[in-house]
Amino acid sequence: MMEFRLEVLTCRSPMSTGLPGAARDSYLVVADIETAREELAGRGVPVSPLRHKKSVDWQGDFAPGADPDRRDHASFFDFADPDGNTWIVQERGYPAR
Repeated sequence: MMEFRLEVLTCRSPMSTGLPGAARDSYLVVADIETAREELAGRGVPVSPLRHKKSVDWQGDFAPGADPDRRDHASFFDFADPDGNTWIVQERGYPAR
């Protein structure tokens, strides 16, 4: 079973409204983004493809897949929960360093 540690939580709409779908772009931070994505997809959650920031200065475009160097905060995927809240899953602390 996958465990998530909530490290960073941001949202553009207040979560306290209690309205379905009010939380937008909240972050979940995981140590192994590939495993997290596979587990969610395996449970039937529609998830976006993995992507990573191409440059080390965090400017520019994304490239497909997890970051080859597994840099902290460089790899992402997204999903929405059944209420319509949107989540960004980000990798930090990949254990193979």
